[in-house]
Parts: sequence; structure tokens; C-alpha cells
Amino acid sequence: MQSLNLSFKNPGTVKTVAVEQGQEVKEGQLLMAQEDLEQLSQLASARASLRSARARLAELENGSLPEEIAQLKDYVSYCTSFGLSGSILVLMFN
Repeated sequence: MQSLNLSFKNPGTVKTVAVEQGQEVKEGQLLMAQEDLEQLSQLASARASLRSARARLAELENGSLPEEIAQLKDYVSYCTSFGLSGSILVLMFN
């Protein structure tokens, strides 16, 4: 039997322990799962920011300056590049 210390990439609370002490495990098998409420909250915020950016882009495309349209297209690309992976992004225009 071999033992090892485990750690998660992000701090948080363990919500599931999928194996028992002494149990044989296979490569790739889930051992523990972490609460993901914080990440889900960040994902929801990022999605809301993206929806807002897309709405603002539609608004700008219907009668705004080319510079404003280009700026918002860049912002939408920026949001999309994160794959909505939990980053909270805020759109601010004058």
C-alpha cells in the first residue's frame, strides 16, 4: 500500500471523498471533489458580463461610431477568450 498527500489547485472545502482508506484506486479515478460554489458564482458573473457586452455591441452596431464598435468587438473577444472560466469582467463605457 502506498500513501500520498493530495492538494487542490484552489483552496476550498472538500464536498466528496470518493474512496476509503486502504481502498485500491486506478489511475484517473476520482478521489475527492471540492465545493465549487465560488467558481459557479464567478462563472455566472462572467456570463452576465458577456451578455451585457453582446447587448452593448448590438446597440453600437445600430448607429455608433466605428471606433466604439471596434472597442466593443475587442471586449467581446476578450471575454470569449477566457471561455467563461470564472473570470469576472466588467464593461464600462462613458
